[in-house]
Amino acid sequence: MSAGYGTYGGRSYGPAEGAGYPADQPGISSEHSILRSGGGPRPPPRKSRVNIWELIFVPWMFLALILVCYLLAGSHGEIAAMWIVPIVMIGLSMAFINWHYRLGNNAEVVLGLLCATAVLIGLVVGVYAAVKTLSEFRRLSLGASYFNVLASEPAAGRSDGATFMFVNGTSVDQSRAFGYTDIYSSSATMYCVAPVGDEKLSKISFWAAGINCCESRGNFYCGEATKAGASGALMQPQAMQSSEGFRLAVKGAESAYNLNESPSHLLLAWSSDPIAYRDTLWSSTVTLFLIFGGVYLVISVMIGLSLMPVIMLK
Repeated sequence: MSAGYGTYGGRSYGPAEGAGYPADQPGISSEHSILRSGGGPRPPPRKSRVNIWELIFVPWMFLALILVCYLLAGSHGEIAAMWIVPIVMIGLSMAFINWHYRLGNNAEVVLGLLCATAVLIGLVVGVYAAVKTLSEFRRLSLGASYFNVLASEPAAGRSDGATFMFVNGTSVDQSRAFGYTDIYSSSATMYCVAPVGDEKLSKISFWAAGINCCESRGNFYCGEATKAGASGALMQPQAMQSSEGFRLAVKGAESAYNLNESPSHLLLAWSSDPIAYRDTLWSSTVTLFLIFGGVYLVISVMIGLSLMPVIMLK
């Protein structure tokens, strides 16, 4: 009779004694069968070297760095820094992605992609802020601030100004507003000017100016020209100062209202508080960046929690 296998008390036994096997030799357990183990011991799975905190906070820190860079460089006019820093960070992210992609480290590749995406999103927000507010804040910050300015003063001595506060009671003369339109231009832009000061002035050095905010005669509502008690102004950009359309508008107003030609003049944006307006450009940019950074942190948390179970090898 052939020897067999058997179990007793949870222990496996080999062939019975007398079949050529020692009685004390342990049997071969079915739990360690070659068929079950796939031909040998299986190596333990590789754990992901990226943890949840890195997946959340590293991309967010990349975004925050871009926003801080644009806040500081944009307000100081450092155009090179505004582009070099994002380009370097994107380059480092792409090199990180390429390196770990070759090694087959999927978790690290995902982290690199999130960092590159954060840099691009931060770049878009930073460029928007630089164009919308920071460039104007810098322009107004570089110029001088003048107080108690008389409308009758010559404009030549104030050409370096950025903000002006005229003496109390100074206003825009609505009765002598003038709008010039170039009939040969397809845009039909209305260049609007109105004298700063009362009707007694016959030589105008300061003009409130704006685009498409008046009629051909009167009804001047550029800036805060219609606000009661407003007696401040902001220097208009150099592009407006040298604009042919505004030069012809001033000439037209001088001719229409029999004003004496002034050797020099300045175009201003009328404002009730030009200093506060300049400071608001900075504070609004900081607020935008803080809100966007907070929102992106929440989004980063959601992305991290969603991706971590997928990229972890179990």
